[in-house]
Amino acid sequence: MIWWIIAFVLLGLLTFIVAAPISLEIDSVRRRYRIAIGGIVSLRVVLVESQLILRLRVFGLPIDIEPSMPKRKPTAAKTRVPKQKKRLHLSPSDIVRKVRQFPTAFDLTRFELDLDTGDFALNAILFPIAYRLSDGARRIQLNFQGTSTLRMRLVTTSSRIAAALLT
Repeated sequence: MIWWIIAFVLLGLLTFIVAAPISLEIDSVRRRYRIAIGGIVSLRVVLVESQLILRLRVFGLPIDIEPSMPKRKPTAAKTRVPKQKKRLHLSPSDIVRKVRQFPTAFDLTRFELDLDTGDFALNAILFPIAYRLSDGARRIQLNFQGTSTLRMRLVTTSSRIAAALLT
């Protein structure tokens, strides 16, 4: 009986890992840069007084990581002879195909770009192009006020990434 419970828990965990949404958010207006896996793990990048802080949240427990913290002193490393690894040989056409398939694993749920190039003539040339590229999920605007902002959200699952890379 206990084996059935353990098997169902492991199967449920594996199903969640494969089907959990992975989202990437970039918001330059609110200075929010975040990647999240389901509701379990999220990582935010925060800039405080020109210092980078990584805020990791695992099962709701916050962990702050400061990359500028002192690192451990290196210990004397033993010299080892590295083993030769077997390389996976892919043809150039396979690599190109995989690179083309990889973006199809992502859904662009939000894209707002407000751009100013600083050149009035270039902004005027780019305006019709930006107008044609804008649709329901994408909003591209050009302004003449000197501000540039980006808001973007990508969503995928690990199974979609694996399918794009393995097929």
